[in-house]
Amino acid sequence: MALDTTPVPVKVLDDVFGEPVTVSLTLALDVYTRSIVAFRLNVGSDTKVDVAMVLRDVMMPLPMRPGWGEEMAWPYPGVPAAVVAGFAGYEPAGLPFFAPETLTTDHGSVYKNHHVVEVERLLGCNILPARAMRPTDKQAVERCFGAVRALLFEALLGYTGVDVADRGKDPEADAVVSVGRVEHLIASWVVRVWQNRLLAEHAPPWAPDQRHSPIEPYLCWHELEGQAAQRTYLAPLLRGHYAESDIPPFRSDALGCLMLLASEFLDARSPDAAVGRASKLLVRSGFTRQHVRLLANTPRLSDRMRMVLLTKVEEASPDTSGP
Repeated sequence: MALDTTPVPVKVLDDVFGEPVTVSLTLALDVYTRSIVAFRLNVGSDTKVDVAMVLRDVMMPLPMRPGWGEEMAWPYPGVPAAVVAGFAGYEPAGLPFFAPETLTTDHGSVYKNHHVVEVERLLGCNILPARAMRPTDKQAVERCFGAVRALLFEALLGYTGVDVADRGKDPEADAVVSVGRVEHLIASWVVRVWQNRLLAEHAPPWAPDQRHSPIEPYLCWHELEGQAAQRTYLAPLLRGHYAESDIPPFRSDALGCLMLLASEFLDARSPDAAVGRASKLLVRSGFTRQHVRLLANTPRLSDRMRMVLLTKVEEASPDTSGP
């Protein structure tokens, strides 16, 4: 996960005095899925408390807000929404939450603060600072800031642009949106637009030539970890990336086998061993030989790998017959 802060290029009105102020946006981005999992909007610059609260928000489900419809609620993979709502005490919205494993930040003083570092260690996070003068170490969150600016902030009154050429005549006079309203707009945009937007510049390893929204890799990550996702999400994904035929009923670990299989093929890491492990898992998941043959039709497999896969399945389940 990457953390970063940037000034918001929009003049907004202070909630108390109604005066134009500049705010900063602190963003937590899951680099694997490109999901915006948490954010904070602060008047002026962020503090150590703001960063600590972002880390807290990463691990807590986002509550539903007034005006949000059912399409913005989260279909939790393997966990009924009522269970999560009972645990959190409120109805959760469609934004991922988890305990981060690794945090990448720049060398800003707020991120090097001993309080923030201690919070990260208490959470069990590995701290991986970006190298000085190496913006590519956290290019994902920088690109995300650019997308938020282009897709959301440019449409707001009071937009100041990225330089003096983009700045209007008097953006302070154009400011009509309050800080609280901008925060609500960002939350609504993240849940409704960003999490469902097809990203052309990022794709998971099992389908590098396809476009995915941030929500799809997150569902597949749950499946890879052995949690069952809803069939309405996983069946179209399988049909689109592995076989043109109808996908047979599957259990929770079946897609995880395919993810392991495809990722190891594409990374060229011991394909024979990957096929052996995946074939055993497929057999335990209830796939028959005919089902495996359908899945082996993906063009991403070479003829040799397809033959090895089918041979391994035959060896693993000599008594299994197709329907």
